[in-house]
Amino acid sequence: MDGVERRAPLGARARRRGSPGRHAHGDGKRVGRVGGRRAPGGHGDGAWRPVVAYRPSRREPPARLAALGLAAGTRFDYRDAVFWEALLPDGWREPGAHHAYQEAIIDGRGIPIGPAWCARDEGALERELATRRVALAVNGEAVDLAPYPRTRRRLRDGAVCEWVGVVATTPRRGLQRLVYTVARDAAPPSTLTVELRVKEP
Repeated sequence: MDGVERRAPLGARARRRGSPGRHAHGDGKRVGRVGGRRAPGGHGDGAWRPVVAYRPSRREPPARLAALGLAAGTRFDYRDAVFWEALLPDGWREPGAHHAYQEAIIDGRGIPIGPAWCARDEGALERELATRRVALAVNGEAVDLAPYPRTRRRLRDGAVCEWVGVVATTPRRGLQRLVYTVARDAAPPSTLTVELRVKEP
């Protein structure tokens, strides 16, 4: 994080390949929790373990943006946010294409889907945000992030992150594709594509 040491977050819901003490899937896909509930396979000891593949009984088309009930929301645990997955690998700030897989269980509290940016302190965050523009598309439909509030969280390593507070209050089951794009003034852009498998309890 531009000189900021990234430590393993408390209760992290996703794991990355090759990290000591973490489980890694051979295909690089990660499984964890979103929306306040652990995906099946979560254990009370804080460790995340492989989850049996989800096989829907019928074809579930990607949800339209209007069906997701997007609303402003800032009172969420950042570890439950979809974009938290992007912040776990050491190279999350690098330009280029990044990919992640997650599973979420619908629990009535919604899923925070807004993007975030982190820096070592408030001053560095202000400077970096001034040169970055973030966009989000869900299943190919662009999300207008301008109306949504911003909220900041301080991580356990002292870094500060600013989230766009947008929550999907009526998530739909099935595979949803979220694409985050970070444009920089003086560097190539980066994209994070998250395949989010949403399941009912």
